[in-house]
Amino acid sequence: MIRYHHTPPPLGVAPPRQIGLPRVPGTALTRATALPLQRDVGNRKVTTAVLQRAAQDSARPVPDPTVDQDSAEGYFAAQDAIRAFQQQLWTVRNYQLPTGWGNFDLTYCPVSQQVRVDIRYAVTFADPADPSVWADHLKAAARAEIERSIQQVWGRVVGTFWCQQPWWEHLRAELKVRIVEDDATPHCRITVYQDGRNSEAYAVSQRNRANETEIHISVGDLADRQFRIDPQTRTAKDVTSELGFPPRIPEGADPEDYLTCPVVAHEFGHAGPGLPDVYRGREDDGWMRAWHNQASFDDFQQLVQQEMGRKPERRNDRRVMSHGNVATLDDLLPFLLALQEATGLDWGERKQPAREAPVCLP
Repeated sequence: MIRYHHTPPPLGVAPPRQIGLPRVPGTALTRATALPLQRDVGNRKVTTAVLQRAAQDSARPVPDPTVDQDSAEGYFAAQDAIRAFQQQLWTVRNYQLPTGWGNFDLTYCPVSQQVRVDIRYAVTFADPADPSVWADHLKAAARAEIERSIQQVWGRVVGTFWCQQPWWEHLRAELKVRIVEDDATPHCRITVYQDGRNSEAYAVSQRNRANETEIHISVGDLADRQFRIDPQTRTAKDVTSELGFPPRIPEGADPEDYLTCPVVAHEFGHAGPGLPDVYRGREDDGWMRAWHNQASFDDFQQLVQQEMGRKPERRNDRRVMSHGNVATLDDLLPFLLALQEATGLDWGERKQPAREAPVCLP
């Protein structure tokens, strides 16, 4: 969630919805998750999904703990496992992070060594009192602005993950993110309101009955917003109305102090990949603390440190989950975790040195 110029409720009054509400994990097909799926898409698709998942689980490579992985026996066992691993695609559907955020599909192909993330979204227009408010050309313009905002950040995300397993070090996963509008089976539903109908742009990580995350946004926030970062305090101020459109930075000002934030892309980072806010607000602002959801950021910070070896910080800067428009390496964490979930293998950002094959002859 990103907060702008809107008037907040009195301190102590909780916002209507918050990011990171607890929900039932959606990655595993259990009886609780399968029954709603049956009602939505039919018994045949549920049966197929369960069987595919069972087959995939049974094919996952599990090293024999009694075998020395550095021995010749361990080497040949790994080669057999790699050959078997390359015979199928590895997928996870409706993935969510351990923090309870996110909703996307991931597919890994060992032959091409490519991993594709699919995030589908649907756009809904809130029903106004005046039907003429949402004429067809206005809907088309809103959809185009939403697509532009999302694609300019998340559609350009690339990266490479490397397998960390002994003897698997050559295996890589080239990341590609594909985002499409899909009204039939979306991961995320974006509801657009007329100005004044919705006081904040915010995402809801708690999935609705259709297993979708949600974004609620006003027409006025479909366009990018401009922020000025105070050089001394590093606080962010919304100066969109001051800079005009297109924005013009005051003469003599340092361009580095001004940030462009595509609001839809920021909220999409919550609802799709499942990332928390990383910008810094006033510590004495109770409303800001509630929306920041410090517990979710702490979990995210711990996961990044565990999987990537660094510790992200809250700052007002060019990161898309702060006040900017840049997806960073930390933002790849959800896709790394989903790849590990899909394949059952340990993956990381860095390529490990290849081991030398053991000498098998006496």
